[in-house]
Amino acid sequence: MNRWILPPVAFAIAAVGMWVVGRAVDLGRYDFRYQGALAIGLVVLGLLVIVVSLRIFASAGTTANPAQPRNASELVTSGVYSLSRNPMYVGDAVMLAGIAVWVGSVLNLVLLAAFIAYIDRVQIAAEEQALAAIFGDRYAAYCRRVRRWL
Repeated sequence: MNRWILPPVAFAIAAVGMWVVGRAVDLGRYDFRYQGALAIGLVVLGLLVIVVSLRIFASAGTTANPAQPRNASELVTSGVYSLSRNPMYVGDAVMLAGIAVWVGSVLNLVLLAAFIAYIDRVQIAAEEQALAAIFGDRYAAYCRRVRRWL
């Protein structure tokens, strides 16, 4: 696959960037009651979505490796994959939203949007090409039935 940065690395860059922005920039700062609880809730929710997604892949006996979509042996369409074609990336985005809330800077919405745009335009686009080549009409029908994100 032709891409610059693997999804876990892109996630880490966005998360560290959010922390740096929160420490270094006063513009757009906020805090509110239950901010920590909301942040933890979002991170836990995102992590749960990712864990459930990975378990479905493991149960299907196929790869969840985003760097090797051509190694997919099964088209997974059940569980959370009936709601989103990319629930792991949804989980990543929810976790980053939690980190953004925790850090308390509106500017971190830019980093969240940049992560989503990168994953959508580069990573998912490449994965979809590979899956379409492997699963053909089954994958096309799945794409018509289920949204890319939510």
